[in-house]
Amino acid sequence: MLTVTLLSLLLATTEPAPAPAASPAPAEPAPKTKAERDKEKVCIDVTPTGTIMSKKVCKTRKQWRALQEAQQRAGESLLDTGSSDRQRRE
Repeated sequence: MLTVTLLSLLLATTEPAPAPAASPAPAEPAPKTKAERDKEKVCIDVTPTGTIMSKKVCKTRKQWRALQEAQQRAGESLLDTGSSDRQRRE
């Protein structure tokens, strides 16, 4: 009990250590241009249908964007094809 009291008094009376000298803030990197961002590699984990094993796929941002646009066009094409089939049946 005496030890706890002495330790608490010791901690209460000690002064906090002085703060370290503030170092100058590092210079922020210049913002990247669109061309530089397009060349950056982005990796994602893809799990193909029918398996539980994921696979890491790395492409540039430009390649990912082109893939997304191609998938968008393919999806829209399927929707357009489906609506024209319904019109033919009626």
